[in-house]
Amino acid sequence: MRVVFAADAIQDANEWRHLDRILYTVEDGWHEWHVDDPDALETSAWLTGTNRPSLRRLFEQAAVRSTYPRQGMLHRQIWVVTPRAGPGLLTPQAAARLFSLPLCVLVENRFTDGLFLEAILAVLAPAELVTFLDSCEASPWRCDGPGGAGELPKLIAEHIAEMQAEGAPARAVVFLDSDARFPGEVSPKASEVAGLCQAHAIPCHILHKRAIENYLPDEVLRGWALEPQNQVARDRVAALFRLTVEQRDHLPMKKGLPKSYETDNERTLYASIAPSDAALLRERGFRDKVIELLRTHRSHLSADGLRQRDGRGELDGMVAMIAQAF
Repeated sequence: MRVVFAADAIQDANEWRHLDRILYTVEDGWHEWHVDDPDALETSAWLTGTNRPSLRRLFEQAAVRSTYPRQGMLHRQIWVVTPRAGPGLLTPQAAARLFSLPLCVLVENRFTDGLFLEAILAVLAPAELVTFLDSCEASPWRCDGPGGAGELPKLIAEHIAEMQAEGAPARAVVFLDSDARFPGEVSPKASEVAGLCQAHAIPCHILHKRAIENYLPDEVLRGWALEPQNQVARDRVAALFRLTVEQRDHLPMKKGLPKSYETDNERTLYASIAPSDAALLRERGFRDKVIELLRTHRSHLSADGLRQRDGRGELDGMVAMIAQAF
């Protein structure tokens, strides 16, 4: 994000500690200080009276940067720090809270979904985002998730309430499974989360495929199955690869193909699967922690493989959503 200090924000010495706190995050590389009126800042008591040696350096860098504003995906949002109220305006105290908080990427399970996001960022992040993340002294984002079905709306509501108590907007991005058993379905849980996020202007993406496991690329599954200790899984992986795109997008990977279907849409979706393949896919699924292959078999992961399995540009969009929230 970018921060602008209005003239009335730097006149009150009682607010200077909040301005300094914001600049600590600029020093750490998290945000940018945008200088609209360098002359007013340069002669202010706040800038000339401080003994902190890095403040003058930060001001000079910010003044130059403001002359040539960034044109990429990062730091697009600008907040003006001022005692006044209005859209795009924050009090010094609220701004200090907002800017010092890492971006919260809220998911259903911070371990499995966190691994999924880390793998996507490691492979798909553009150079601008990679440079930004590498330059920050502390991580500018954190992944949090309760790990229980139905708990994500509570976590989002808690974040909203916490930020509202500080007079600041939400600082979060939300991702979750659609749990779609067939094309076009969105679970009631996912719909609830989407509505909550929309009401509070929180960026939210519901996965098109059923769950994160459905995005595992062929190369990762093939590399896993080719290992001697996983020979028993080879026929099952081969059967998976023979599915249509829509069948594979909605297959419950961890539990395997259900023995009976809850809806006619599911029966229609899987009707063309050969009985021998259906038996293989019903037998054991692909184990509960199949997503761990993104960690244990990262060497098989590539941008082309992820994008091919994605097929919609969805994962690149998720990376962009995170980048644009910084």
